[in-house]
Amino acid sequence: MSSKSMHPKTSPRARQAGFTLIELMVVVALVAILAMLATPSWTEMRIRNALRSSVNDFTSSLQFARSEAVRLNNPVTICPSSDGVNCTNTGYNLGWIVRTGPQANAAGQIILQDTLPNALFRLDATTAATRIFTFLPNGLPASNFAGATIQACPTDTHFAAMTRAITINRAGRITLSTPGSCSI
Repeated sequence: MSSKSMHPKTSPRARQAGFTLIELMVVVALVAILAMLATPSWTEMRIRNALRSSVNDFTSSLQFARSEAVRLNNPVTICPSSDGVNCTNTGYNLGWIVRTGPQANAAGQIILQDTLPNALFRLDATTAATRIFTFLPNGLPASNFAGATIQACPTDTHFAAMTRAITINRAGRITLSTPGSCSI
């Protein structure tokens, strides 16, 4: 009769490896703490990227309108639009369109570009007189907005320092700045 001695390390129960409930709870607690620390940074990054993207979209539309005015030898207008077809008396955060022709003559105009709304920011001209921008066939801005400033402000006031200002000078050049607070 041979008797086998069971060594504790070779017993079937000792060969099973895994985590204890306490170890699992410690890991879950650490993950929760890391998630709490990362959430504010994630939100700030999301707002900053959405604002940057919207400002880039708007400045690209302005540059597109200017170049199309020169190419078509016809005035081109950029204006706020909530439906993607007609100019409206709203802010640019509801979307905008780039279309041929000046604002006064809406008949027979061709829409060259439309942009969808973004709810994370407000993009408005500082005055109602500079809400609609027209570029002339020579690439210069029409007199209605020479020297206009548009501000892109986050809708969440905690991120007001991320505000961007888009200024169009009398020659039609676009500059960006960070005013530090929203004035619209």
